[in-house]
Amino acid sequence: MKTGFSKYGLPFIMLLSVAFYFLITEHFTGYNRHPAYAKMKQASALASAWFEQIALLKKEKSIVPDNFSQIPYKAMIGDDYTLMTSTLGSLEAKELSARPEFAALMVALLLKAHIDSTQKVGVLMTGSFPALAVCTLAALQTLHIPAVIFSSLSASCYGANQPRATWLDMETRLQKFGGLRYKTFCVSIGSENDNGDGLTDEGRQMILEAAQRNRRKVYIPASLNASIAYKMKILLKEQVKLVINIGGSQAAVGGCSHASTIPFGLNFHVQTCKDSKRGILFRMAEKGIPFIHLLHIKDLARKYGISAKNYNRPELKSVYYLRKIDLFVLLLSVGLIFISLIVYKLKKREITGNNIDSTK
Repeated sequence: MKTGFSKYGLPFIMLLSVAFYFLITEHFTGYNRHPAYAKMKQASALASAWFEQIALLKKEKSIVPDNFSQIPYKAMIGDDYTLMTSTLGSLEAKELSARPEFAALMVALLLKAHIDSTQKVGVLMTGSFPALAVCTLAALQTLHIPAVIFSSLSASCYGANQPRATWLDMETRLQKFGGLRYKTFCVSIGSENDNGDGLTDEGRQMILEAAQRNRRKVYIPASLNASIAYKMKILLKEQVKLVINIGGSQAAVGGCSHASTIPFGLNFHVQTCKDSKRGILFRMAEKGIPFIHLLHIKDLARKYGISAKNYNRPELKSVYYLRKIDLFVLLLSVGLIFISLIVYKLKKREITGNNIDSTK
């Protein structure tokens, strides 16, 4: 019996811990409405309305996507490849990003960062995730937060890469018919070095034509570091209190090997690097300015309860609610596991002592 306890005691405690975990999460977990529930709903509804406006824009221009997406807001999805396409991109991630709940999430994250209408934020976006751009602007407008916006127009696969429906075309449409109160401050081509390197001449020309028809000037930096320095100068001059990055523009994440390590979601502190090609997010973090990084969309959605497939998911387990665990049951479970570990160690010590005595 002693040998059996010594052999199976720890696995039993581990099994007990797992059982308590599932018991607590499934039967002793409650959900409370997020304190900003009303604002989150308002932002989500605004994002939905703006998605519909972009669908009308594409319908009026007879733009038919080649992606065969079947999601409700499939107009937010671009083509697999056009001459404006800068990098590869996942159709699944782009479909997931076209959820109005991301506007609700942005409201929650902005409030968590203690940003209100008295503070300005900086927004760095590419054409890769137009749906997230819409959701972000919907959240900012709902909370009446001023913003200085930088938009690069090249896009990854399935982003805003259709030449007659670039992000600037979408922004202009929302200003005219959707009540959008924001306007991009600085327009760039994007792609490599933020100046169109990596695109064909035809691709760069498509972007320049989009800017021209939307009556916008295009900033073309001489290098990546020039773009980073220029945008940093404006962000600091505008005294932004938070930076929101949408997508993976080089100016935002940088051209260093550490770019891929930037955590998604809201970040108050990150371990930065000293590479001369580190991006704006690292450089702003060094100055104590937090940022929201909207990339790794699947992980972001999973963390905050935004379903990739189930559009009829119960609201109770969505981004609009916060999980609340029964504290008494949690403490009781931890206590029982702790006592079990103590008993296990005492029994093991007793068995070890008896074995030593038997060999004398």
